[in-house]
Amino acid sequence: MRWIVVFLFLYFIPLIVLFKNYNNIKRSFIYASMYITLVTTIVITNIYISGLNKIKESMYYQNYSFGKEYTEEKIINENKPVQDTSEIAKLEEIKVNAKNDSNNIVSENKENDNKEVVNFDSKKSDKELIYEFKKEIYEIELKALIPMRECIPYTKNIVENIKKLDKVKQDLEYASDMCTEVISIYTTMDIPQLSNDEYTKMLIDARNDVKTAYENGADRVELNSALYLGGLTPSLANLICAKEQCEIPVVAMVRPRGGGFCYSAEEYQTMILDTKLLLEHGADGIAFGFLKEDQTLDTERTKEVIYLIHEQGREAVFHRAFDCVADQKKTIEQLIGLGADRILTSGGAPDVWSGRERLKQLQKEYGSEIEILAGSGVNENNVRELMTYTGVHQVHSSCRVWKKDITTSNEYVDFSYAGIQEKNQYEVVDAAKVHRLAELC
Repeated sequence: MRWIVVFLFLYFIPLIVLFKNYNNIKRSFIYASMYITLVTTIVITNIYISGLNKIKESMYYQNYSFGKEYTEEKIINENKPVQDTSEIAKLEEIKVNAKNDSNNIVSENKENDNKEVVNFDSKKSDKELIYEFKKEIYEIELKALIPMRECIPYTKNIVENIKKLDKVKQDLEYASDMCTEVISIYTTMDIPQLSNDEYTKMLIDARNDVKTAYENGADRVELNSALYLGGLTPSLANLICAKEQCEIPVVAMVRPRGGGFCYSAEEYQTMILDTKLLLEHGADGIAFGFLKEDQTLDTERTKEVIYLIHEQGREAVFHRAFDCVADQKKTIEQLIGLGADRILTSGGAPDVWSGRERLKQLQKEYGSEIEILAGSGVNENNVRELMTYTGVHQVHSSCRVWKKDITTSNEYVDFSYAGIQEKNQYEVVDAAKVHRLAELC
């Protein structure tokens, strides 16, 4: 499509105008040839420069992702691997110099979290500062990601690797230590001061989110908007930011409205477009659900969406619409036949603890064919007992906490959406709850 537009505006339309305004066909051909040569030279030059920039950028990120080899031979006296510190030493040198050269250091205490914002160089543009910030993030991630990458093969051939448990143990311990070190670095990391305070806060939030991903141990994120409606489709901006800020898979909800799961033709087309767009922008999976008016599975729509998801190599998750079906046994067998990867369910009950018997049954009968994800009312007080009793291997929790916003209401209007106790508040994810839940799991 892009090249069609280029051809129309740079070649076709100008050439038509050129030939229409010159009666002398010979002169028209001469001018047309000169114009085509000039425009083609400009286009090719731009393509060449753009290509060089992309190659340079890809090589830069390739170095961080794949170019560094984890040196297994470096063993200290305790037989523990030692990291190659050359890159880290450079990073520390940069950070120290930046601190020493800075003339403007601002300390900010917000929500009991001390954050240091440093104006590295007032002459640098926001774009340059952000690029340096991203580069520093990749340098830090290098410390943990390389050791973790080296541990992945151990999970693929357990029979073979069980023969070298000492080596496995050493590498796993080293990877864990590097993750701990990364958390420590993020805690004291300097944030460049941008021209707009709001943009600077976005960098602080990005740093905190990546740190939280390491700290709290969640294996997967389900991205929603409007949690008070049970979760609706998030915006593309939400997804893009989430993918930039965390290393774990992000499953995006596709649900156009609150209420039930029997959608009109217009709503369904919107959901199909949402699914395609979310997958195109990096969603690692899609959570969805389609039912008919008689509370049975809408197999045709479910089949189409699963095909779209699997075509991109992503996960298809059937959400709690499953808890509203008339026959769960028949529905789960249909979902298995259609190729769904996972079902989010409370066992057809208001919460997981009330539905623990059904969850246990589903896990026992179908757990080897489809993943059973227990969700609704999972918290630190019941998660361990729930997983032990039902045999489920994964749980889903909002880990929500209420945060105050006094602009929600005044004496005339009130935009609070929960009960009286949550007046002037909205929901956010509590990192501390995520951490405690992950530890218990």
